[in-house]
Amino acid sequence: MRHCSLFFGALVSTFVQAVGLAQTPAAPASGPIPLEHFTKFDEFGGVKISPDGEFIAVLAGKYGRSVVAFVDLKTKKIASGIRTPEDCEIDEFHWISPTRLIYMIAQRQPGRLQPTPTGEIFAVNRDGTGSRRLYGYRAGESTIDTHIKKREASYATPALLSSLKKDPNSILIAEYPWRTVSNGWVYNPDAKPLIARLNVYSGRSEEHTSELQSPI
Repeated sequence: MRHCSLFFGALVSTFVQAVGLAQTPAAPASGPIPLEHFTKFDEFGGVKISPDGEFIAVLAGKYGRSVVAFVDLKTKKIASGIRTPEDCEIDEFHWISPTRLIYMIAQRQPGRLQPTPTGEIFAVNRDGTGSRRLYGYRAGESTIDTHIKKREASYATPALLSSLKKDPNSILIAEYPWRTVSNGWVYNPDAKPLIARLNVYSGRSEEHTSELQSPI
């Protein structure tokens, strides 16, 4: 998938020490992502601990927002991570279970000071597996030659509302539908939100009308 590159193994101790985790020096790990990717820009943009307290997700990289690294607090090593394309950055990221994290991205555009959210939701497990684009205008699955219900593209801006205690595989989101124009879709500041239940593994969603639970 173009939206991110997964990487595995420990990185050099310099990166780990910057979040106060490393105890002894380590040699650089081989791999496609050079050390400069983590050190030549703003160092960190935020840290969030997993619900079970075993991992932290560290926002880092270019402008402090282009990489999320998963650090195992027991081994004090980087377990895995995700990276955005060059023209994008992480807009939000949230643990939605002890092992799974969702994130949204924003795209930098010429002439605009702030990156523009793409309206997409992605998910990945803390060990780097299960990476998927869950929601957005590029999230649709082909329905050609099948009667099985597939994930549909969503032309809207999503907002995370809450987790579901009775359904740990799903979250509640608010959808703010875009409006159509002659050459596509644009953000609609007057849109009224729709509430949907979104599966964080399959990306399938359905309208939700039950009482909301406490937000994440």
